[in-house]
Amino acid sequence: MNDQMNDNDMDRRLIEISGYLKEISVILRIINFPLLKNTFETILDSEDKKLVYQLFDGNLSVKEIEKLSGVNVRYISEWGQKWEDLGLLEQSTIAIKGRRRKTFDLTKLNISIQKLPKTTEAQ
Repeated sequence: MNDQMNDNDMDRRLIEISGYLKEISVILRIINFPLLKNTFETILDSEDKKLVYQLFDGNLSVKEIEKLSGVNVRYISEWGQKWEDLGLLEQSTIAIKGRRRKTFDLTKLNISIQKLPKTTEAQ
């Protein structure tokens, strides 16, 4: 009997493992939801911080976030560094090197953002 797995067996195993990882992810989110929500509400203790955090989508530059939020670029950079150190932001893999993206969407944590982004032009 051949000890090596064939490609079909390997694919089936990988799909099975992927399913288990998704289940574990859901369980961890459910268990940690109150802790995550509390952590974000404590750290993002102003409407400006909530808005700036939510705008860190991995595509926008700090200058673009400044334009949309009305928050000084200095604060955005300082907050971004602190949040990255805490694991709330990570380096973007989808855009220009050095841009950051949020690790959690605030709306999925039921955290509302009262302050809407400024628009550049009325449509």
